[in-house]
Amino acid sequence: YSTLSKLLEKKTMKKNFTLKKTAELLGVSKRTVYRLIESGQLIAWKSGAALRVTEESIDAYRDREILSYAETNEISVTRYASACHAVLNKLTQ
Repeated sequence: YSTLSKLLEKKTMKKNFTLKKTAELLGVSKRTVYRLIESGQLIAWKSGAALRVTEESIDAYRDREILSYAETNEISVTRYASACHAVLNKLTQ
């Protein structure tokens, strides 16, 4: 690889999080993260002895939770989702 290729690869790679960090990002316990992985709601992979959760998986889970909440409470999904994403982006920066 050239230096430019390596930089571009790093730029396009998504993050992977520990279970502890995933729990913090979702505002749940580590045990809940294990349950979400076991039920297939989060995608995880092993890195050595530790599990890692993909950023895409966390984003997809959040999106499903937002849609579920909006539908349950009969809220405009588009407006509610954009407001939630704005708040989540501020919290995770």
